[in-house]
Amino acid sequence: MRNAVRRTRFKFFIVLILFSGCAEKKEKSPIIVRIGNQTLTVADLQSSLPKETKATMSRDDIREYVRSWMNNQILYQEGMRKGYGNDPDILRRVENYRMLLIGSAYIDKHLGEEITFADTVVQNYYEANGDDFTRKDDEVYLYHILMPTKKQADSVYNLIRYSRQPFDSMAQKIASLQQLKKEEWDLGYVSQGMLLDKLYRAVRKRRVGLPTRAIETDFGFHLLQVRDRKRKGTQRELDDVYDEILSRLRHINRNERYRQHLSLLKNGATIETNFQLIDSMPLDSLLYKTNFTTQSE
Repeated sequence: MRNAVRRTRFKFFIVLILFSGCAEKKEKSPIIVRIGNQTLTVADLQSSLPKETKATMSRDDIREYVRSWMNNQILYQEGMRKGYGNDPDILRRVENYRMLLIGSAYIDKHLGEEITFADTVVQNYYEANGDDFTRKDDEVYLYHILMPTKKQADSVYNLIRYSRQPFDSMAQKIASLQQLKKEEWDLGYVSQGMLLDKLYRAVRKRRVGLPTRAIETDFGFHLLQVRDRKRKGTQRELDDVYDEILSRLRHINRNERYRQHLSLLKNGATIETNFQLIDSMPLDSLLYKTNFTTQSE
């Protein structure tokens, strides 16, 4: 279920902090880990964590990140001790990765502004691509509550079923206490493949508006309420796919601006090509190292 903690594997850089020998005392960030002469400080952690994941990270995620840093640092130090830092192939790959990073940073900055589209543009895209928004399977619109124990789930069920507490209000309050996002209690339209089989069977023929009793899975005890049903072959409403269309339009627009800007840069660059070599040389000679010899006439 979506409540499962999603852990991300991070690619990160080793930050080397060099201290000068000046007499002025500088505030040092607390050290989380020291391995040999290398340290990971709180400041290093703050600067190296990906910006897009910080807001959703838990303490367990941070611990996992630190453990990954430790593992990579140990392997890095041993690799350097064994001489891999001077390996020509590794140096070449590092330089290629550096080139990609710098190029990506440049284009992200150049194309970073948010593009807005009029509602009519979104409407036109929706009408022109109707097949993309046709349901491939039956779908149900679900509200969802997850509780850690059956006793708690049964208590919530009784409030909803017999005390007439609105399911969505209860789900929203509980999600707020659990620090969950809206999409973790308001699941929207989902099809069979998007749910655990046990949960789907519970709502497959459930009457709209009638909550399920507690359903146990490995994640806890679930309460579900069907808010609506849609048949296979029906088209999703524009409001339901509006954000998806905006994302598509921005992606298309970004790719077009990328092509235009790259073309402009190419026109201003000195470029020499010899693509004939690709056709004239044996394939093995292009893929693997070959000792080239110059033949005299």
